[in-house]
Amino acid sequence: MRATRRRSLSVLVTAALTAAVMLVPAPALATDDPCTEAGLDAATAAGGGPHTFDCVGPTTITTTGTKILGNNVILDGEGLLTISGNNTHQVVMVDPFVNVELHNLTITNGNAAFGAGLRAHPNSTVSLTGVTITNNTASNTGGGIYIDAGSSLSLTNSTITGNNAGGLGGGIHAASTSIGDLTNTMVTGNAAASGAGIYAGTDSIVDLTDSTIAANDADIIGGGLWVVAATITA
Repeated sequence: MRATRRRSLSVLVTAALTAAVMLVPAPALATDDPCTEAGLDAATAAGGGPHTFDCVGPTTITTTGTKILGNNVILDGEGLLTISGNNTHQVVMVDPFVNVELHNLTITNGNAAFGAGLRAHPNSTVSLTGVTITNNTASNTGGGIYIDAGSSLSLTNSTITGNNAGGLGGGIHAASTSIGDLTNTMVTGNAAASGAGIYAGTDSIVDLTDSTIAANDADIIGGGLWVVAATITA
């Protein structure tokens, strides 16, 4: 009887442990995509993430057209990935009502009328962490980034530098009713007719935390910031 009881207890304990293990959820794993334009397209089409890329070293993907982000997605370049517009087109466009996170990558050599590096369309949400946006040129506004009306931009540990706009917002153009939140971010060396570092339009809100706006060059007004009926907090 004792042996039978011990075997019964052993079976019960094993069953309990098995049930406990089965209840532990598996951690989310990043999807590792090819470090190519096709890999980038596949990641953005799939959505979700985080998507990383199998770059063996610093890699520049020279795109053949604007990367349109139409799905909620998280992309992480792991400090190795640069996405270039080859000075012929806008680099990244975020569709309306889409949530996007970009981490540890560079956006460069964009050329467009609005938002040459990145344009966030109305009611989109864009979060950039460890991202550099540099050497983009807009003939009109938003050389580095154009945040459209009702959209939201969060920049953390990022750098906006060396971007140009023929009109407003060499580094960042925050359109009316948009929200920009900059934390530990540098906005330097950008140029525009007005609002060379940041242009903040009517009823927009820009919050600056431990961030630097310096050495930006405006032809007319607002080398660092040009604020038009907007709210700036620091």
